[in-house]
Amino acid sequence: MKRTRVIEIVAARDIVFALAHSGVCAAFSRETNKRVCFLNVSPDEVIRSLFYNKNNDSLITVSVYASL
Repeated sequence: MKRTRVIEIVAARDIVFALAHSGVCAAFSRETNKRVCFLNVSPDEVIRSLFYNKNNDSLITVSVYASL
């Protein structure tokens, strides 16, 4: 995987979400400092932005699918 710069960082409780310019989004644990998971559901999903709703502890992703 090619490295790209991080364009958004969202902290929610004990998880930190990092969105890269490439559209890949990863979740990291604040306690262990390790990656928990990738948020991209499929390889061609490009996440454009993240929103954290503090009222109900939900994370909203805005994404598109790359055309091949």
